[in-house]
Amino acid sequence: MRDHRRSVHQGEASGSQTGRETLDVQTQPNVLLVEDDAEFAEDMRAILTDIATIRHVGGTATAIAEIIREKPDLIMLDLDLEPFLANSGGLEGVAFLQVVREQIDGELPVVIVSGRMSEELKGTLQRLGAVACFTKPPDLRTLREIVQSASRHQVNREACDGGADSADNSLPRRGRAV
Repeated sequence: MRDHRRSVHQGEASGSQTGRETLDVQTQPNVLLVEDDAEFAEDMRAILTDIATIRHVGGTATAIAEIIREKPDLIMLDLDLEPFLANSGGLEGVAFLQVVREQIDGELPVVIVSGRMSEELKGTLQRLGAVACFTKPPDLRTLREIVQSASRHQVNREACDGGADSADNSLPRRGRAV
């Protein structure tokens, strides 16, 4: 984990009721964002940059190399990525999560942010150890809380929640298929 001592300003995206609050961030979590949609990845970087160091990769093979090179504190994972394992049923992120759990690190927190989410899939992701699941666009307040908890190594392994609770607290869809 990287140590970044600085003062940051959080606005409404973090759930602040008073506008801008200054927070002293002692350590920021190192987050590996595995996302093939460059525009969405840039949105996530802009939203989380004040509370986390974001490394973005566009696919699972690169993500494996990055995890081995420098283990992140948390992985944010899209499910619809390029093929990782044969016969993964179009959900390569699920196969990637399984490999991370079984062969790399069974305790590394993984947050799913995907356009595809069913109750059955949520159950599968929970069994594989996902700490949270969001349907795009994600609920930003909850997502920020989870990322911040990674800096304290207190990620609560809670149920996948499914996504945005309100339009005021989520990213615009920008015409993306989700």
